[in-house]
Amino acid sequence: MKRTKRILQETLWELLEEKPYKKITVQDFADRCEINRNTFYYHFQDIPDLLETTVVGWADAMIEHTNDIDTLEDDIIYLC
Repeated sequence: MKRTKRILQETLWELLEEKPYKKITVQDFADRCEINRNTFYYHFQDIPDLLETTVVGWADAMIEHTNDIDTLEDDIIYLC
């Protein structure tokens, strides 16, 4: 994954800890990541696209990791 894209995804989680989703703006990402707004739009259509990409990537990683777990109980504990 490109470095900037990864940083934008990490920044999403940081911003969600600080303010409600509906109050997060592209300018928040630009300021925090020290990029211009066009760089954000190069990687993502909008904030919902960033959120979807981030959550799907996170879920895929979780599912991939759970393939290494032997029992359903261990799987559930890991996901929790």
